[in-house]
Amino acid sequence: MKRILITGASGMLGSELCLALQNNFDIYAYEKLSTDNAKGLDITNIDEVNSAIACVKPNIIINCAAF
Repeated sequence: MKRILITGASGMLGSELCLALQNNFDIYAYEKLSTDNAKGLDITNIDEVNSAIACVKPNIIINCAAF
């Protein structure tokens, strides 16, 4: 199954996208701060972003983070 890394996963768009895609893809949800449904990721920190990408090895990356 293809892996999708989604940033901003607990926001309005990101959470709906996670729900819509979860049956057909492996979803790796990230948010600025860790929550029950998403891991923490500061998208302004290039080292954190590179680490998440190296760990997940996503086929697709979708940025839903607002700022």
